[in-house]
Order: sequence, then C-alpha cells, then structure tokens
Amino acid sequence: MTDPYHSQSNGLAEKYVGIDKRTLSKSMCDDQDPMTGILEYRATPLEFGYSPAQLLMGRQLRSVISTIKENVTPKIPDHDYVKQFLSEQKQKDKRLYDKKAKTLQPIQVGDSLRIRLGKLWKPATCIAKHSERSFTVQTPDGGEYRRKRVHLLKTNETPQTPLISDDDLEILQDSFTRDNSPTVENNVNIPGTSLDNAPESPELDISSSTSTKPYITRSGRVIKPKIIVSV
Repeated sequence: MTDPYHSQSNGLAEKYVGIDKRTLSKSMCDDQDPMTGILEYRATPLEFGYSPAQLLMGRQLRSVISTIKENVTPKIPDHDYVKQFLSEQKQKDKRLYDKKAKTLQPIQVGDSLRIRLGKLWKPATCIAKHSERSFTVQTPDGGEYRRKRVHLLKTNETPQTPLISDDDLEILQDSFTRDNSPTVENNVNIPGTSLDNAPESPELDISSSTSTKPYITRSGRVIKPKIIVSV
C-alpha cells in the first residue's frame, strides 16, 4: 500500500507510467502509431544487454528496424546475471541517496508531531504505527491522516487541547456566564408600592462584571480575557 503524496515508494509503477507517457507524446508529435513506440521500447536492450521482451519470452521481437536472424533466435537469458546486476544497481542508488539523507528520530504512538498539509506544518498526535515509515496521525480538529515519515516532524510540544463536544461547550459557556453575570441594585420607586418593597433602578456593578477566568472556544483554543483598567 502506498501512502498519500509519496509516489517514491511505488517507483517501479511510476517509472513505467512515465515511459508510456513519453512514448505517447512523441507518437502524437510525429503522427505515428503509439503501439509502434511501445514495441520498439520492448525490443531495445537495456543496460545489462537484454531487452524486456527477451526477459519475458526468451527471444527478441521483430520490429520496424531491420536485424539479423541470430538476434531473433530464441535464447534463454542469464537470469542470475540480471538479478546480480539489478541488486548492485540498487545498492549504488542507495549509497548516492544516503549521501544527502539524514536519519530521522523514531516515532511511537502518542508522540506530538507536526504534519505537512500543503505548505503548512500543523500540530498532530500519532495514533497508529503501521511500519517504521508509515503512521496515522490525528489533528486537533479531529482529522486523521496516513503519512510517510518524511511528512512528519517530531516535536517536544505539550499534548494538544482535547476536543470538546457541542454539549460540553454549552455547559462551559453557561457556567462562565453565570459566574460573571452583573449584579442589580433596586433603586426605582413603583407607584402604589411602599419604599421598602419597591424595586430599585438597575445599576451594573462593573467591578463584578470583569473576570480573568480563561475559557475554551469551539475550536479548542484557550482564551484569556484582556483586562483594561480605566484611569
């Protein structure tokens, strides 16, 4: 299984698709049959001396290019030589790649990370480990993504603020409003009533309406109210 945005892990298929696209584009420019281009590619010898047709069928294909009879005579290729050549080629590619590559820190379930989403690195937490290079992470907004190790950055950040449901958010907001509700003083005289029982005019107690208690928004951010002291 290939992780998203990492076609490098499926290089064999991607290379073949690139060859086909290049063959089709050249055929269209020359107004030729694209199958002829594919035939010529399969009949062209590779670096180790055998063509793809020889490796598959044990003989060379007849193409539009003239050739001698000996080349189209069935002959079983040396598969051991081909395997050794390909293995040495892979080791050479690995040595060249490792010259500029660096060792990444291992990731475990529960580690705090940064995931690359487009051009941004967003905070996330590892929730599953599929292999040493493949992980599933979760962002604070609840999104889950499966990514390769190269798309993840291990950090020392504290765990993200847990997500809260809509019901918990309403309870939190009601509690915050109740704790910071303004007091009312009765100073208004109502006709037909005594002064002892008459309600008084409402006046806001500014000192009690200001609170320094933090609260949590719907997105999970902790907000600390800003206090402005009048002179």
